[in-house]
Amino acid sequence: MGGGGGNVVPLFRFNNNEKSASLNLNSNNDYKEGISSWVLEKAQQKVNSKIIKEDLFNYVYGFLHSQVYRKKYTNTLTKQPPSIPIVREKLFWQYVTIGKELIDLHLNYESQPKLSEVEISGEEYGFFQVAKMSYKKGSSTIKFNDHITIKNIPSKAYEYELNGNSAIWWIYNQYEATIGNGKKYRNRKSSAHRKEDVSNDPNIFAKEIGNPRYILDLLLSVITLSVKTLELVEQLPKDLE
Repeated sequence: MGGGGGNVVPLFRFNNNEKSASLNLNSNNDYKEGISSWVLEKAQQKVNSKIIKEDLFNYVYGFLHSQVYRKKYTNTLTKQPPSIPIVREKLFWQYVTIGKELIDLHLNYESQPKLSEVEISGEEYGFFQVAKMSYKKGSSTIKFNDHITIKNIPSKAYEYELNGNSAIWWIYNQYEATIGNGKKYRNRKSSAHRKEDVSNDPNIFAKEIGNPRYILDLLLSVITLSVKTLELVEQLPKDLE
């Protein structure tokens, strides 16, 4: 979700000469590991001999979410790739545990249930198409369309950002109709544009998968994702040594 470039370091990656659509982890010819044996050995020597590469992957993911780390090295991180220290064992496993939870949360973001405190009105109309949501950062309410309104959104949800904007904003920005000249399609009641003028209809995918409320459910899931991410981040150790 979101845009922009950046370096991606996966746990596994396909070999360049592989054309197979599946990954066989039992065959060394199918993939390369993103974490070297040298790094693993160093971590085992400093922390615990039982550490595996997946532990290191989870550790790095958790560590990169540390607000203490990001604040301390803000200037450095804008100029060069991050340098991740190996902390003492007790803290190491805390980063591993929370890092794994963050990975699971972010990989399965579309299946996150609605927060219990969030309320939805207008679902009974069964009209889930969207042209342009009303969005204001920090607002407890989002008008999804002319019928559906989402209420009691925690202001905290807007604090989780991707590339400078809240995750909620990315949904708002992506799922907005445009007309033939590239301009934004105004909401349904006030628009003078004909349906055939719309060049980008965000509702098409929902129709293709047979789930008319896909965009609404996605927005609700991202609200949950944002709050849960921040809760996990707050549990990360404050010590970087």
